[in-house]
Amino acid sequence: MKKKEWNEGLNHLDTELVEEHIVKKDRCAQKKKRTRPYWFSAVAAVLVLAIGFGALWGGNETLLPNQVAAAQYPQMPQMPNEADYGNDWKAYNDAYRVWRENQREQYDQPDGYADSLTNFFYASIAQFLQDGNNPTYSPLNVYMAMAMLAETTGGNSRQQILDLFGVDTIEQLREQAGHVWNAHYSDDGETTVLLANSLWLNKAYTFKKSTANLLAKNYYASSFNGNLGTEEMNKQLHDWLNQNTDGLLKEQAENVKLTPDTVFALASTICFTASWYDEFSQNDTKDAVFHSPEGDITVPFMNKTMTQTYYWADNFGAIYLSLTGKNEMWLILPDEGYTVADILASEDYLKMTMDPGAWENKREYKINLSLPKFDVSDQKDLIQGMKAMGLTDIFNDAVSDFTPLTNTSGVFVSQINHAARVAIDEKGCIAAAFTVIDTMGGMPLERDEIDFVLDRPFLFIVSSRDNLPLFAGIVNEP
Repeated sequence: MKKKEWNEGLNHLDTELVEEHIVKKDRCAQKKKRTRPYWFSAVAAVLVLAIGFGALWGGNETLLPNQVAAAQYPQMPQMPNEADYGNDWKAYNDAYRVWRENQREQYDQPDGYADSLTNFFYASIAQFLQDGNNPTYSPLNVYMAMAMLAETTGGNSRQQILDLFGVDTIEQLREQAGHVWNAHYSDDGETTVLLANSLWLNKAYTFKKSTANLLAKNYYASSFNGNLGTEEMNKQLHDWLNQNTDGLLKEQAENVKLTPDTVFALASTICFTASWYDEFSQNDTKDAVFHSPEGDITVPFMNKTMTQTYYWADNFGAIYLSLTGKNEMWLILPDEGYTVADILASEDYLKMTMDPGAWENKREYKINLSLPKFDVSDQKDLIQGMKAMGLTDIFNDAVSDFTPLTNTSGVFVSQINHAARVAIDEKGCIAAAFTVIDTMGGMPLERDEIDFVLDRPFLFIVSSRDNLPLFAGIVNEP
C-alpha cells in the first residue's frame, strides 16, 4: 500500500521539473580539462543529510535510473580568451562585455542579504574547529543543506533552524538561500563555484510531492527514488557526490552508506576552482621548520615579497591573498603567547574577514610572506556542536517534526559526520568537505617592512566575493 501510494505521488510530481531540469554532464570535471593542472581541478564541499528511522529510525544529469527530476543550472557566458580572437578586438570586447554584464546580473543581490548569518558563521566555526589535528569546515555548505532540511521540517524543529540562521519565517530563509546561491554560483570559465543539491527518497515510504517540487524549484535539487540502502542506490549516491565534487572526495564518499531504514536523504555540494591572482614561484619554495604542537617538522614553504595591507587585533595579525573571481584566502596568525583558540574566542577575526573595509587596524606594508604548502583534512561528528547552537528537536524522535515531507513517525537525526580537506600550493587552492546526517524514523611593529612567517599553527578562511566564509580551518601540521 505504501509503495502504491508513493508511486501515485510520483506520477503527480511537476512534469515541468522533470522535463526541464536537466544538468550539464560532469560540470566540475569539464573545468579540469580546460587549462588547469590535475591538482587544481576544484575546491569542493559536500553535505549529505540521510533521513531514516527504525534501527536508524525510520550525476550524470540526464534522467538516470531511479531519478525523478534533474536540476537546471544557469548557462553562463564564458570569460573570453584574447588568444581566441586574434586581432578582432571588437569581437573580443563584445564577448567581454557580455561576460561582465552576466556576472553583474548573477551577483547583484540585495545589500545585507546575509547579515543574519553572522552569528551562525561565528558560532559554527568556533564549534567545529575545536577538535582535531587540522580541523577544517565549510560554513556555506552546511548552511545550504540545513536550509533544505528546514523545508522538510515543521513546528519547533523548523523554528530552531530558523533561529540558528536569524530569520523569522521559512519564506525568509528560502529567499535568503536563493540570494546566497546566486551570489556564489559561477560557471564562467574564470572561476568555478558550482553548487548542487539532491533529494533521495526511499520507495518504501510515502512523501509529499509539493515539498519535493519546492526543493527542485528553489534549491536546484535533483530527486531520486529507489530502494535506499541497496548497493545500487549507494553506488548511485557515490557517483553523484563524486561527479559534483570532481572526484576530490572519493574515499570519503565510499564511507557514505544509506541503510534500508533510511527514509530520505538530502545531499548538497560545492565545487570551487580558483587560482592566485599572483602565483608563487616554485623557485622560491624552500624547506623550513614549522613549529607543530607535536614537535618541529620540516616542510616546504612558499615565499614572496609584496606590498600588501596588514591587519591586526589584540592577539593576531593577518593578511589575505586574492584568488580569481574576487575570492580570497585569509591567513590569520596568533601573536606570540596566543593560540588559534584565543582568536576563535572572539568575533574579531570574522568581523575583519566579512567587512575588511571597515576594519580600523590595518596598514600597508612591504611584506615578506613565508607560507607552508599544506594539505589538511579532518572528520568529526557535529551533533554535539549543533545541540550547543540550539538544535535539539531534530535529534529527539518524541518531538521531531518532518511532516512537510513525510508523515512517517519517529524520524530523528542520529548522526552527523563531517569531513573536509583543504590544500594549497604555488598555483592555488583545492578543498573538499562532506557532511553526512543520518537519522533513525596583534599590533604590528612600527616599520615599513614586516616578516609574516606562518611557522606555527594558524587559522585560514577562504572567503567568497561577498566575504562569506566558504571554508575555515586550522593548520596545526602542514
